[in-house]
Amino acid sequence: MPQNSSSVRRPGLQYCLLGLLFLITAAYQFRHVGFVVDSLRGKADAVARPFAIPADRSIITSAGEEGRKAGVRPGDTLMAVNGHPYKGEANLNRALNYARPGELLTVTVRHKTGNEETLRIPLVYHASPEDRWYLMLALGVVLPLSCVLLGFWVAAVRPGDPMAWLLLALLLGFSGMFGFGSEYQEGTLMSSLALAYRVLPFQTWFIWLFLLGLYFPMPLAFERRVRWLKWCLIVPLAIRAVLELTKLEVGLLDYTFFARIPVWLNWFNSVTDPLRLAAIVLFFAAVAAKYAREHASDAKRRLRLLYAGMFLALVPLSTLLVIDSFTGKRLQTYPAWIELPCLLMTLLFPLTLAYLILVHRALDVRVVIRQGLQYALARRGVIILQAVLSAVLFTIVAVLVTSHAMSTLSTILLMAAGLWGIFLLQGLTQRLASWIDRRFFREAYDAERILADLSESVRTIMETRLLLETVARRIAESLHVERLAVLIDGSGPYQPAYAVGHDDVSRLEFPDNSGTVRQLRQAREPVRVYLDDPNSWIYRTPGVSAEERAQIAALQAELLLPLAIKDKLLGFISLGQKRSEEPYSGSDLSLLKSVATQTGLALENARLTAVVTEAVAHRERLNRELEIAREVQQRLFPQELPPVPGLDYAGRCRPAQGVGGDYYDFLQFSDGSFGIAIGEYQGKAFGGSHDG
Repeated sequence: MPQNSSSVRRPGLQYCLLGLLFLITAAYQFRHVGFVVDSLRGKADAVARPFAIPADRSIITSAGEEGRKAGVRPGDTLMAVNGHPYKGEANLNRALNYARPGELLTVTVRHKTGNEETLRIPLVYHASPEDRWYLMLALGVVLPLSCVLLGFWVAAVRPGDPMAWLLLALLLGFSGMFGFGSEYQEGTLMSSLALAYRVLPFQTWFIWLFLLGLYFPMPLAFERRVRWLKWCLIVPLAIRAVLELTKLEVGLLDYTFFARIPVWLNWFNSVTDPLRLAAIVLFFAAVAAKYAREHASDAKRRLRLLYAGMFLALVPLSTLLVIDSFTGKRLQTYPAWIELPCLLMTLLFPLTLAYLILVHRALDVRVVIRQGLQYALARRGVIILQAVLSAVLFTIVAVLVTSHAMSTLSTILLMAAGLWGIFLLQGLTQRLASWIDRRFFREAYDAERILADLSESVRTIMETRLLLETVARRIAESLHVERLAVLIDGSGPYQPAYAVGHDDVSRLEFPDNSGTVRQLRQAREPVRVYLDDPNSWIYRTPGVSAEERAQIAALQAELLLPLAIKDKLLGFISLGQKRSEEPYSGSDLSLLKSVATQTGLALENARLTAVVTEAVAHRERLNRELEIAREVQQRLFPQELPPVPGLDYAGRCRPAQGVGGDYYDFLQFSDGSFGIAIGEYQGKAFGGSHDG
């Protein structure tokens, strides 16, 4: 797929990063979803917390039934848990996460009187609310799994597309919006990594949503002019995400850390809270702005679905959370008929994105899956080979480092050699992938260079036939398009002027008032053709008849590329399926649009050149005809003057434009008399004067 070489020809790094991220995500979600499922089945062995204690203090705020029976009272200070001094929530979380119902939790508390007492609290099973099992299933299993599967699937299909990674980040952040348990707050290395995985995507989710509005499914038209402005929102939210993670990680181990947080940090959080709301508002504003400026019906339909789905998924719950921030209420305090619909509607978030991507092809991943099996196996096989060899090399280095007594210098050198070997393998596999592209699939090798050169060279071609032949063949060769046809306006319907790979398309024609022509004239950019999608513009645009659809099917078109100059549609190019069955990428469309623009200018120049050439030829023909007429007229005038004794005379006719309607002659009669004949033709195209 002809995109930037660094993103298409070198997907190994993207796949390695994606694989590592998937392993982390799978480990996190496996534990979380497994706990939810076990809770629903009544087989979970999680214990209930016997008392509540805030993260920033060591004073117990409330106690459960078992805690009260054991002697715990609100206001007691927690001193130790299972014999270990209490320093932060991590101490209590570790003890509870590894305990089982029926076991005893030993705590040391200092009562308000100042007396310290060691208490043994029997732990009981933490029962989930039975009346909300469907909510746990939807938000704890269906939502995170659908987000994770959709995000990684899109990124795996299009590893070189930044938009795919943006969707992955957005979906990972949304997958962790519900179900943040204490099992990830133990203060250990693994729990700290899990906490970072959970907190960073969730805290930066507002950034990804804002960027989604700017760039999905197409960039906002005036985004470049306000590029600096977006950083005013992105940078503070990113800083807040890092600070929140730091507070959690450090505060778990030492609750006194919260007391040392400077005042300005709390102020910073209060300032960035409105920025989160602004990110959501700007997302909807960007989608609405793109919808207002968009002309293509397919793109407008995608934007309409995106806006509606996201509105239903985000606005109700966001409204409740905003109200909570002002009233101090908790979400659970709302009536079930308000809370549950707002929570369940969040499922529309991944469903909307999935519907846009799978059904309406916002990223063309459905067509990517249909790419040729040979190409897929060849390229993916190279990536798998690289991953396997890298894993083997990494394992060998790890075994050598851990199983031999080696000096520090030797260990560093061995690890450096291992890293060098991995990078060397990456270079070798990239060369192998490049060789496969050159040998079997050249469209992934040099299409970008060919099309870029073509857009520059067409400006110098002034002959229409040569221009169309050059453009058609270069596009077909660079993108490996098997069937291509160029249709131009011949002062009537648009008819094929040049074709590649078609047997006979000479009878096809698209009238100037046809729905297809109007769609191309309105869109003024490449238009995708989905004959198998009943919601595509080809079925929904008014005026597109069944005969037009039959003609487009005869062309086997997947993309229609308009050749326009200003508001005038000079023609269009019908591009069929690529040989590799890959879709036309964003880079393809950008390059083809540049070629189409230059081709339109060249077509108009060729037309004007043809008009000027025809005018010059017509004038030359007219001049030649005038010259012949002048010669004929000169032969009609007297060539010899009859002699008249005693009289000298002469005659001359000087037409104004080479040929005139005047005539004269000298006549000598048989009786010796002499006469002069003068004539003028009235209404002639040429005038003249005479004297004689």
